[in-house]
Amino acid sequence: MKENQRIYKLKMKKLGLWGKHRGNRTAQMKRYREKYPDKTRAHYAITNHTHYAKNRMIPSPTCQICGGKTKTMAHHSNYNDFLNVIWVCWKCHNLIHKEVIK
Repeated sequence: MKENQRIYKLKMKKLGLWGKHRGNRTAQMKRYREKYPDKTRAHYAITNHTHYAKNRMIPSPTCQICGGKTKTMAHHSNYNDFLNVIWVCWKCHNLIHKEVIK
């Protein structure tokens, strides 16, 4: 940990403010699943098909937009069509969500 981060953490702990904003992670995830049921189902479908299914879906080793050879993640253009995804790097994924890339 960098020195300035360590000092900040100690200062916040001393003031009793460290970790107060985080809340209960289980409760946060429950609220997220209730708020976005379609996203949750789509995420679980991809996880099951890439890790556990008999006919596994293999993630692309390269980004389907920029061709970068970094770790890729699934992007759903429609959460109701669970398995229709494109495999993109985190940079392109952020640009898609910012609507820079269509």
